[in-house]
Amino acid sequence: MKKKKYTGILICQLALLLMSLCCYSQKTTLDSLTSTLKTAKHDTTRAAIYIALSDELYLSDPDTVIPLCKKALAIVENNTERKNLKEKKAFIVIEASAFNNIGFIHKQRGEVLMALEYYGKALKIFEDNNDKIGTAASLGNIGMIYNHQGDIPRALDHFERSLKISEESENAQGVGISFNNIAGVYMTLGELTKALEYHNKALKIREKLGNKHGIALSLNNIGAIYNIEGDDVKALEYFNRSLKIREEIGDIKGMAFSLNTIGVLYVHQGKHEQALANYEKSLRLYRTIGETEGIAHSFSHISGAYFKQKKHDRAGAYS
Repeated sequence: MKKKKYTGILICQLALLLMSLCCYSQKTTLDSLTSTLKTAKHDTTRAAIYIALSDELYLSDPDTVIPLCKKALAIVENNTERKNLKEKKAFIVIEASAFNNIGFIHKQRGEVLMALEYYGKALKIFEDNNDKIGTAASLGNIGMIYNHQGDIPRALDHFERSLKISEESENAQGVGISFNNIAGVYMTLGELTKALEYHNKALKIREKLGNKHGIALSLNNIGAIYNIEGDDVKALEYFNRSLKIREEIGDIKGMAFSLNTIGVLYVHQGKHEQALANYEKSLRLYRTIGETEGIAHSFSHISGAYFKQKKHDRAGAYS
């Protein structure tokens, strides 16, 4: 759900109807989507709007995602006998997208078995309909769960299968995502050279695509590796490059994350005032978007920085 870019929970690309609708949803407010839903005449449009709404609300109101997706699924179920090929394809993709979104919410809740069940349903639909992009995305989603569980062999297997399908279908965006996921596995294993290799591959593809959100993510990940290796100069260079891009595209959450990351690096260098300046900027940004988890992280970082300066009263104010 990554991403209010059209990735969000949905990494897969939808049919033309859904693609155009989701592009539309990026440029409008929730009120606009709700208004459009009230006047929608076709079931395909209504179902697609429910998916778009779920993609918009996964951060601010995650409890609405599953009910919205179930509304979309109910519409799909009522249209199983459709003979129009274009409509059938649209409903197939809507159904798989709903399963993916539901799977994501279960994953966020720590309900791993339910997440795997719904991701598996989405995967089967995409495979049955020879949807290479959807298949690759679903394999990646399942791989992420195995990775979080520490089941590295299964995670790597799913990521590599996803990569192969994306390469065969010439889906450059999918290839970049797979490279990023594989790099994450190697970081978990402590194989930093391989992790750096795959993150650089992901960066190269994202630069070719002009995917600035992806570029910023890859730059941050590369910086993280240099940070682990103790190369503060290179780490700071990549973190700052990532921050600059996020500022250019107005990615407030990304900017706040980058500022916190840079702040941590400054703390390790003993530059507490510079760290605090970054943490406070990060806190202000998180507050503008109501990102409670980010606000909590910023508070924790600020408290820690004051504590290291032995300013215990100030530290306590943020703890």
